Amino acid sequence: MTMLAVIFHLGNQVFAIDAETVEIVIPALPLSTVPGAPEYIAGRFEYRNQVVPVVDLGRLVLKRSLNEGLSSRYILVHNPSSQGDETLMGLWAERVTETMEVDEESFSDGGVHPPEAHYLGRIFTTEDKEIIQCVETSDLLPENVRTMLYNQDKTSSQ
Repeated sequence: MTMLAVIFHLGNQVFAIDAETVEIVIPALPLSTVPGAPEYIAGRFEYRNQVVPVVDLGRLVLKRSLNEGLSSRYILVHNPSSQGDETLMGLWAERVTETMEVDEESFSDGGVHPPEAHYLGRIFTTEDKEIIQCVETSDLLPENVRTMLYNQDKTSSQ
C-alpha cells in the first residue's frame, strides 16, 4: 500500500502531509487578522463561503516567519472540528512543489517526540537519503486554539 504525500519545506527541513487530507493547494492570499490568536495563526480568508484560518508553519515549527517566495503556498486541509463536523485549515509553507508516492514499509518512527510538537509523525527516507518528517494535521492545534478559531468563525458568519 502507498501513501501520496504533499511535500513542502520549512527552511532547510522537508516535511510531508498525507494528500488524502488535502482539499487544494493555492498561492498565498492576503489575510485578515484573528484577534487574540497565537502568533502562529497568520490570519484567515474566505474560501467557498467558509472562513479558513491559516497556520504559519514557519512560526509554529521553526519559531520564525517563512520566506514569502513564489513557491510559498497555502495547503488547505480537512480538519475535524471540536463539534464533530469537518472544517478547512490553511497551512502556510515554503516550496510546496511536489507530491511523492511512499510505500507504507518505508515509514518508521521519528525517534524523537517533543511534547510541544505532538503533530510530528512518522518519517521516511527518499532514494537520495533525505529524511522527510510527516505532519499530522489533526494534531497541529491545541484544543483551546481550535475551539477559539472555529467557534469565532461560526459566530462571525451569522
